[in-house]
Amino acid sequence: MAETTIGNPVNLTHLRYSLDNTRSHPDQFDGLLWDMGDGKIAVFFPDGRVRLAGSKGHDELIEQVTQLTRTLKSVNIPMEERLRLEITHCSASCDIGKSLDIESLMRVKPFRRGKRNLPNFPGLMARWDKDGGDLLIFPTGKVVVYGAGSESKARRTLEMAKKGIDEFGQ
Repeated sequence: MAETTIGNPVNLTHLRYSLDNTRSHPDQFDGLLWDMGDGKIAVFFPDGRVRLAGSKGHDELIEQVTQLTRTLKSVNIPMEERLRLEITHCSASCDIGKSLDIESLMRVKPFRRGKRNLPNFPGLMARWDKDGGDLLIFPTGKVVVYGAGSESKARRTLEMAKKGIDEFGQ
């Protein structure tokens, strides 16, 4: 996820009627969601902030920003010439390639602090470190890191989790 500001307040009503595939519920949320296609979302706030989600990597994020700026210019939304982009959260995922016994995995040192929330969630939720993000480990062998401060931290956390699971040797 990334955040930018277009430098000016945004009239969300104008934007809602100018763009296709938008949703807003002003009584519940002060933003406007725009489905940009291909799983990408932009969330506009009245103060000019825009959050971007759904890109899989840096190159896709740059494409998403390009699409955002072209579209806003085409509907006459005033904005700064050059947007400053801040990556706020990264996620990564992998498949270990084998089923996991979550209860047994929770006895292994790196995963002891993990939590389960049966029957609402079948996997293990674990905080790896403050900036490295959180882990979701599923019995199917899928592992997801979310909330990492950067792509490299997400990858590092994922590698450390894979190493811990491999050492567990299930």
